[in-house]
Amino acid sequence: MTEEKIIPWEKLPITNTFMFNKVMTSDLDACRGVIETLLGIKISRVECVQDEKTLEVDALAKGVRFDVYVSNSTQVFDVELQMVNRGDLPMRARYYQSVADVDALNRGMGYSALKENYTLFLCPFDLFGKNLPVYTFENVCKEDPGIKLNDKTLKVFYNFKRYDMIPDEERKRLLEFFSSGRSASKLTGRLDVILKELRGKQKWRNEYMTWEMMLKERHDDGIAIGEKRGEKRGRAEGMAAGKIETARNMLKNGISADLITKCTGISAQQISELL
Repeated sequence: MTEEKIIPWEKLPITNTFMFNKVMTSDLDACRGVIETLLGIKISRVECVQDEKTLEVDALAKGVRFDVYVSNSTQVFDVELQMVNRGDLPMRARYYQSVADVDALNRGMGYSALKENYTLFLCPFDLFGKNLPVYTFENVCKEDPGIKLNDKTLKVFYNFKRYDMIPDEERKRLLEFFSSGRSASKLTGRLDVILKELRGKQKWRNEYMTWEMMLKERHDDGIAIGEKRGEKRGRAEGMAAGKIETARNMLKNGISADLITKCTGISAQQISELL
């Protein structure tokens, strides 16, 4: 997830989390094309694409919410749009993969049944400060880097502001689209068309306006209540209280639990308790 600036619906770019999620889930072929281009691989099929997919291992463990979660019988792809560098992406990638693995492996199944797990972060910043456009990580032997662990996991961090350094033309144009909105390939042309189609749909405009309002309420309520506490802990508690109050108001207005979770970040269990 990302921190969002309020942008008019008519100008909403693909680098807005709400729009990114809608674009990636509204056209399976385009979604597959984005992942194939980013990774330089072919995906035989896409069976399931979910935006804002939430997974909780158990009641006490920290849950996760994936931006775009794509899967088939042998592979899982988590595509995250991260516009703000909070300094925790490597650890977040580790945890996201572990939670996805727990979700994929049912009781009684062997470890060999684990799917290939790809976690991708699209960012407008250089996470590791080495002036590279892409950082790809897989587990290898420290004593002999030629030996791979072959645990079917891959973590990739893209600095799309340096798209000009990408040698592969298709990938370069895709990252350029995220960086500037300029469409210069068949895939980005398709993404641009989807963007325009989504902007023309009143349903998504209304949902975005609700989502936008909730972002503002979360911000304003959290600050107002938090400032009364007069300390960091109080501020955090105030923001949490603001989320609960926002969810309560949304329930009173008949808004669905799924949308409330997207807008406030509170869990389905908390919403059930409010009900």
